[in-house]
Amino acid sequence: MYGNCWENVMRLGLLVMKQEIEERAFRLETILADPSTPTWAAKADAAQKLVAGKPVIPVERARIDLGYTPEEREDMKRMDEDERDEMAAALLGQPSTKFQLTTETSVAQNRAEKSAASQPNVVNE
Repeated sequence: MYGNCWENVMRLGLLVMKQEIEERAFRLETILADPSTPTWAAKADAAQKLVAGKPVIPVERARIDLGYTPEEREDMKRMDEDERDEMAAALLGQPSTKFQLTTETSVAQNRAEKSAASQPNVVNE
């Protein structure tokens, strides 16, 4: 309703500035901000419903709608890929590499903590 008016205003501004309206100016689109103030829970619920089952929107779109930054979305993509790999490995009967890495890391961290705790604190002055 109001969007077309703003597109026309922008075209008029281009006409004043450049004395002509370029062809690409007719592809202008007004995107108005959402005036509602839903809670995080309501947003997450709506996004989950749109993505679950037979998705209405892609997962990436839901993440954008929820306000995640590009960096956070990249991290989430990696996590999704890891999860898919884990599920594929489980279906093929292969051991989980995630659990093995976590266990090995935990063992190494415990050894390092015990080693550090057993050594006396030395203060260099």
